Amino acid sequence: MKKITWSYKLVITIILLIGVVITFAAAPKWIKFAARPADEDAALPPEEKITYTPGQKAKFKELMAIYSHIDSCKEIFMAGKMTCIDPSDSSQNLNTTFKYCRKFDELYYQTDESEMVALKDMYLAISNNARKILVNQPKTIVSPFLVPADSLIALFQNDSYKMEYDDNDNGTSIRFLCPEHVYCKEYNFEVKNNRLSAFSMRLTDLNDPLNTAKDKMIKVTIDQWEEKKLPVNLLKAQTYVNLQGNRIQPSAAYAGYELINYLNVNAN
Repeated sequence: MKKITWSYKLVITIILLIGVVITFAAAPKWIKFAARPADEDAALPPEEKITYTPGQKAKFKELMAIYSHIDSCKEIFMAGKMTCIDPSDSSQNLNTTFKYCRKFDELYYQTDESEMVALKDMYLAISNNARKILVNQPKTIVSPFLVPADSLIALFQNDSYKMEYDDNDNGTSIRFLCPEHVYCKEYNFEVKNNRLSAFSMRLTDLNDPLNTAKDKMIKVTIDQWEEKKLPVNLLKAQTYVNLQGNRIQPSAAYAGYELINYLNVNAN
């Protein structure tokens, strides 16, 4: 099994599910390919100012409304696939599934061999690869701040992202393209029935930003999207651990796992 760090997978999950991808577009213009020689810069024509049409702005706002709904929805479950291709480091390649479940202030997400469960009375981080369960005090999951759609439109325009969209029988495809962006050269969104069905992004290799052959490709496909009909066992502590008095042990489903306990009880 390829070695993929917990933090790396966490970032990818957040990129998909919370909409933090938008922050990639906020990179100041002055850091775009700063390594370009000064004489080359002097020869460049003035940068074309991007202005979206009313139709493009309306489509942009529809996309942001979907992310806003994900952020505000009290009960939601999503599952699908994630892939990552990194030409510079094949150890970071990823081809796996994910699950995301939220019910009010409780949250579960899983990518590959890692799970995170934030419940009212405890927080669990599980590595199925290492066969370990970390149990800690409950953590508050704070929803990220979503920038108003009008501000995001201005941000994407100012960062020279050209926008294209296509309405067809399969839904709507929305594409943002900026070949010289220092972080993300391209975003692609697939929307069907007012839900996000797929998302991809092409990230710059910061060590060799002008070499497009080294761009990292990330794609997420959502195969399941449920609201109110949740797999409730994902948000039950007994799915993962058994509490008996002041003792805590892995549940039968996680028998043989090492338990690292930071709750106010003694691990057996």
